[in-house]
Amino acid sequence: MGANRYARHMRFLFFAPFIVACAAAPVATKAPAGPVWEVEGVNGLGLFAFERTLSREAVSEALRTLGKTPADAAMVDRAWSYAAGGRNPFTGANCGRALSPFQARQRWGRALGLAGNTSASVWCPDEKPCELSIYTHLIEEEGERFEFDANIDREGAPLVALKKALTTLAPPPPADGSGGAGLLGGLMGAQAIQTDDLLRIEVETADSRETHQSVADAFSSVTAAQVTTCFGPNRNSASLLLEVASTGAITRCEPDFYETGSAETTCACVLLAGAAHAPAMNGRRWSVDLRVDRRDQLTSDGRLVLTASWNTRTRSEKKPGETYARWLEHVQDPSIEGWFPGPERLVAGCFAGRTEAGQINSRWAVWFDAQGNAMKAAEQKGWAPLDAETAQCVINALRTAQAPCPSRANLWAIVNLHVNLRDPNAPQKSPLEDVLEKKP
Repeated sequence: MGANRYARHMRFLFFAPFIVACAAAPVATKAPAGPVWEVEGVNGLGLFAFERTLSREAVSEALRTLGKTPADAAMVDRAWSYAAGGRNPFTGANCGRALSPFQARQRWGRALGLAGNTSASVWCPDEKPCELSIYTHLIEEEGERFEFDANIDREGAPLVALKKALTTLAPPPPADGSGGAGLLGGLMGAQAIQTDDLLRIEVETADSRETHQSVADAFSSVTAAQVTTCFGPNRNSASLLLEVASTGAITRCEPDFYETGSAETTCACVLLAGAAHAPAMNGRRWSVDLRVDRRDQLTSDGRLVLTASWNTRTRSEKKPGETYARWLEHVQDPSIEGWFPGPERLVAGCFAGRTEAGQINSRWAVWFDAQGNAMKAAEQKGWAPLDAETAQCVINALRTAQAPCPSRANLWAIVNLHVNLRDPNAPQKSPLEDVLEKKP
């Protein structure tokens, strides 16, 4: 951690599926001259929320001078706030699953007139000047893209350095080609059963311009049980931004850049503020990653490790000119893309009575009402059918599913369930080898 903060934060940008928005059109206004972009604040400077708002305003103004069209920030914030509460951004009506800003953008962005969003990151390569990069992410696969870069001072207040850098933005030079990496496979050997939740707390400097520093045992008194109490049964991680005064008091704690504020992150902030921390943290801002590796789920006899995973996507037909076929969600209507099948640990419990190692696969259809709640679920053909008791247990788990604001009632989605039961004392294949064996 810390070798490349730019790469670390970029991992949050590509986990959600491609979604086509569908909603009632907003009130007509004069069409802009070009694509309209939601502008995000600047990542990598250790900015709190109010400072990120100021950085977003500065980036918006700089993009206007370069001929780009930023979206109205108040309109976007209001829409994403509604979506975060499981509400329709246009009507405010309750209608399904709560969405993160990224998910809301994919679901509702086109209806709001957005082409996509711009991200801005600061990172500091070894023995080179610090760099500010502004780049685009499209809601759809095709459209205008742009990128602007500038050097940014290592010294001085973050917002002052940012505003100075924004005056020198320019397109980056053409990138050089890069080589590939080799593939490794093989057996991993026996793996012990994990019988306790394991807590990892990673702490590093929040401002990328500063000399990188990580702090081991930053919160040595905080326990996995305390963190899981904050997170609840279904959450495993949170990223926070802390400010520690020179006196040692934690004066501010917020969700970090790509983290959405919630009761869980508030609880984690209260927990850290009341805990002893390493003196090396005094007088600086820090990015704190909290992660809980949950104890293994076991079968009833305690002999096999039990895991379950949902797969909502199916491979599409490769279009002319495409190198690879795309994986898209298997849904009746684009409005319910991004639906959530429910906690995987919950459905894994349906298979706790099994006694033989192996993988069990099944396919399911789920129907949603107009508010995005699952009305019913049924097993589909594709793999060997489950016994009646297990099937009913899976159906009960799928009845907790939610979709984000369906365009109408009775829309369906398809999901595959993969359950793995393994003997921890037997040699295990590496994940890569397992994937290569299954590759068609």
